[in-house]
Amino acid sequence: MDHGCLSFSISAPGKIILIGEHSVVYNKQGLASAIDKRTYLHFKEHRLAHDQITYNLLNKITEWDFRSVYNLITLDKPLAVGVKEFSIFTPELFRHDEFVDLIQEFVNQKVEEGTDAYKSLVGLFYIVLGMLWCTDVNMTPFDIEMMTDLTIGAGTGSSASFAACIAGAVYHYIRLKAFEKHGAGEFNISYEMFKPYKMTLSAHYCGFSEEDKEVINKWAYCVEKIMHGSPSGLDNTVCVYGNAVLINPLGRKEGESNLRPLSNFPTVRILLINSGIPRKTRDVVRKVADLKRSCPDAVGAVINAMGVVANEFIKNLMGIQDGAEPSPTQEEVFRQIEVTRLGTSWLGVLVCESVFTSLSYLFQTLIDLQQGLLNTIGVSHPRLEEICFITARRGLHSKLTGAGGGGYAFTLLPPDASEERVIQTTEDLRSAGFKVEDIVVNGEGIAIDFRKDVF
Repeated sequence: MDHGCLSFSISAPGKIILIGEHSVVYNKQGLASAIDKRTYLHFKEHRLAHDQITYNLLNKITEWDFRSVYNLITLDKPLAVGVKEFSIFTPELFRHDEFVDLIQEFVNQKVEEGTDAYKSLVGLFYIVLGMLWCTDVNMTPFDIEMMTDLTIGAGTGSSASFAACIAGAVYHYIRLKAFEKHGAGEFNISYEMFKPYKMTLSAHYCGFSEEDKEVINKWAYCVEKIMHGSPSGLDNTVCVYGNAVLINPLGRKEGESNLRPLSNFPTVRILLINSGIPRKTRDVVRKVADLKRSCPDAVGAVINAMGVVANEFIKNLMGIQDGAEPSPTQEEVFRQIEVTRLGTSWLGVLVCESVFTSLSYLFQTLIDLQQGLLNTIGVSHPRLEEICFITARRGLHSKLTGAGGGGYAFTLLPPDASEERVIQTTEDLRSAGFKVEDIVVNGEGIAIDFRKDVF
């Protein structure tokens, strides 16, 4: 065993869109949330008699000569626009396409373009080379092992969860190596030619600060660009920050981001159902754009209606008093909304109990409306409609999540749904050939994972 070598684990959640699919493309409000299904990364450093970097992605292993990787990191090439303004905090200043070409040329030596592992390796080395290129730490050989609870390419943020883990792991490695070099305190970790970047160093870390997450999210977005071309940044933001992210928030000022992470968000239980139908987000989005061009007024009216439904859903779900504890349960938020509306007198509490079911009904109605509108613009699928039909027979309400055309649907499980009804619904769906998971929406974002049973 290598004594004194760094070893740690990182995890990041997947995501689903709760409301606002497709209409967010047309500047309507939407809501996405982390889920309690995660991607896991284990990082182990080597120092003794070891000259390889080993990458194990879902039990597919590739090995890379450490010296060849190190030579790329120390390459004297202007990879950023304005080196003196570049630091680990500003990956947006990279000459992105040139950097990707350089890494692809390196990866092509061992892995054929187009294979499952190819883009993940390009993303991995983008982060490793980019972050270490501009920081003043001593790199050593290491192993990275990754596994995931998420289904790849099904619309639950598997690539963004991967990107967040890679960016978070290399960032954490840098601050641990910087502590070895400088000790505890605040120090500039940039290499001498780059813009100074001060990092607070410590012997022990419990997680990531808001500034840490901002850096990690920027680098994760770069990897998402490799994976998807022109991503919105939504998936990586949800995977890094966790909880929920508001899309196109109402009242945002010009120049503000269209993504707003939320920390005070209710925990909601759902059934996540895989239709088993593959689809490509880009193709489905293009289909809607073509339809809107051919029938602008009609399709525009549907999209406007989708925006209204999403606004109502979000307004009610977020109707929590400012002083509420973070992450209340679904039942707590339903009751809290009504107490806020009706007051806390004995009469208000009695009325609150009587309208508890009606609030649950409101969310179910909004889900049905949104699914109907999504079907109207042609982004549903017979198997997704079958899911809605099967769950409706048990009095539960479902909608697609993500681009549609396949992928996943989810079923809202209201607090008054009995376990017997949930079990029966799950059995009905599985009998019809669907994969079903009973999960919680609103999960922790990127985290240092201290569990011993992850790998």
